[in-house]
Amino acid sequence: MALFLGVHSPPSTSERYGKFPYMLIAGRGDRKMANESNPIASGLPWPRLDIRRACLEQAPALEFVVANLPAEPGIYGMLVGPDGSRKSWLALLMAVAVASGRPVAGGLWPAPASGRVVFATAEDSANELWRRVQAIYRTPGFEYMADLDDRLDIVPLSSTSDGLTLVTQDGRQAVEHSQVSTLVEIARGSRLIILDPLSDLLDADENDGRAAKLLVTTLRKISSKTGAAVLVVHHQNKAAMLGGETHNQSSRGSSRIPSGSRCGLVVQPPRPEDVERMNLDPTDAWRWTVVTDSKTSYSGKGARMALYHAMGSVPLAREMPKTGAEIVEKLKAAEQYQKAAAPHAKRGKRGLGNLMGDGAEEFDKQSNQNAGTETATATGAFGGKW
Repeated sequence: MALFLGVHSPPSTSERYGKFPYMLIAGRGDRKMANESNPIASGLPWPRLDIRRACLEQAPALEFVVANLPAEPGIYGMLVGPDGSRKSWLALLMAVAVASGRPVAGGLWPAPASGRVVFATAEDSANELWRRVQAIYRTPGFEYMADLDDRLDIVPLSSTSDGLTLVTQDGRQAVEHSQVSTLVEIARGSRLIILDPLSDLLDADENDGRAAKLLVTTLRKISSKTGAAVLVVHHQNKAAMLGGETHNQSSRGSSRIPSGSRCGLVVQPPRPEDVERMNLDPTDAWRWTVVTDSKTSYSGKGARMALYHAMGSVPLAREMPKTGAEIVEKLKAAEQYQKAAAPHAKRGKRGLGNLMGDGAEEFDKQSNQNAGTETATATGAFGGKW
């Protein structure tokens, strides 16, 4: 039950109380004149919190749409990373998780409550999105992907001539684009909206403070009007990319954009200290993506997690190891399997990604058994299970 007093336009007989004389307490149905219930609030054009109810009634439980992105109206979060850091892959896996109610990327975050997702991406072509969706479906444990058509709307903006613009420049002034209303109508009732990347949705200088302020307001408006949390994918600035920075202000453009978010995620390749601490084979380190909760406004301190992207597979959750020797050994076994299994496997390549999800234990077991086998086949490696 909302604790805000809704603002309603007054009848003509109440013009003497100003433009907004009525405040409706949601759920109770009793109207009070603003100047009678609280003289200070008389004429305010904004809703105000009912302090008495806030003190005496149980507050609603805090929920998260996915990761640490709050399920609250007017909220947006950011997923930031350098070029080629698999942030678009992670965004797609987050969309799949919310649409299906399953853990993100096989275990990066717990299973969220399911709901409709709108994933609009301007960077990847329709064919590339097709390949990625198919790769997810062919990963054991993700067979449910084929049943998400009514809950997951993947929109390749590059396939349209107009794309999607949120804020544009009109002379010297940044203005909200008319396409915002279209997006709101399309996405109304969704649980999550993902926009990738932010730079393609902003037809204005991202370093301009006024344009950035309007962008923040627009993202919050989209969330409020649709009822969905909004996650925007954005690039890191050059200094952050070169320095391996993982803080919330490492994104490109005005600092107002990350400051306005309530959740921040940063993806980065392993830093040299990560490679040393994890004892990774340097030639294997590029397969890892480190995920950092850089801003958690409504929850506790964020954590550092990791995705592992085996050859020919989907990047999936993996615990950051203390030693990389075991991983390198399994990688070699997996690649041997892929070469031998490719002509025979009906489900496509298995890869080494899903070491935390369904089938992980069996995969590890069979990988160890076949580590020294040069001629492993699809049946020999997995007993025909996959």
